[in-house]
Amino acid sequence: MKRSGFTMVELIFVIVIIGILAATALPKFGGVKDKAKINSELSAMSSLEGSIVSAIEFRIDDFNDRNVDWHNSDLGDKSDTISNKATRYITVNNEKKVLSKIAKKTDKLKIIGVLGYRYVDGIIVEDADSQYANDILFITGEASNGISGINANPDLTNNDAFGKPDKNDVWVFNPNNFDLNVTSSDLTNTPLGISPTIIPAQSLTLVDVNNTIPLVITDLRVVRSSGGASSILKTPKSVN
Repeated sequence: MKRSGFTMVELIFVIVIIGILAATALPKFGGVKDKAKINSELSAMSSLEGSIVSAIEFRIDDFNDRNVDWHNSDLGDKSDTISNKATRYITVNNEKKVLSKIAKKTDKLKIIGVLGYRYVDGIIVEDADSQYANDILFITGEASNGISGINANPDLTNNDAFGKPDKNDVWVFNPNNFDLNVTSSDLTNTPLGISPTIIPAQSLTLVDVNNTIPLVITDLRVVRSSGGASSILKTPKSVN
């Protein structure tokens, strides 16, 4: 009885074709996954911003202050140097409790920088803050954390999505009642591709770095938008 089957050449030919199809399709599936992360982060941050406003309004109405307990974690001494506070924010990251006191599903957020300050005779001075509630935080999410996101490969020079979070972007959390302006550290130009970004009071706003250079948090400069003697002319402390 004669049996029919594939020859070795035919099998190799089929395997090669399957390999070519797989190599073509996989990048497209990867792009879908990255876009899903971006959309998920945008949705989560939009919901979180609503929770921030509600929490601040609750404190104002009930306690006549803005001292919201954001993180559901013991930060220790509330009057401390910014370096020690940055260390304590690492604990918040490790416990996955970033802003978890006011919203659910924040376990993918990470604090990468902090700017603390205190008032002295009506003027803002850097380094310490009598309340952690007023700290300006620099936060990344699922798509902007430097590992995932459409620009995870530094060789992909054209995949930086404008206005959408990717690996070299950061969200700025401003819980205060004044606006901030974020630029690069050199005010004469923007070598990191950062357009000056207004961070409204009581908001969580994306700072978009429009190139493939990974963000270095200490390259940012924060200025109080209103200017004058009470301006913050500072760079955030890195939280590692």
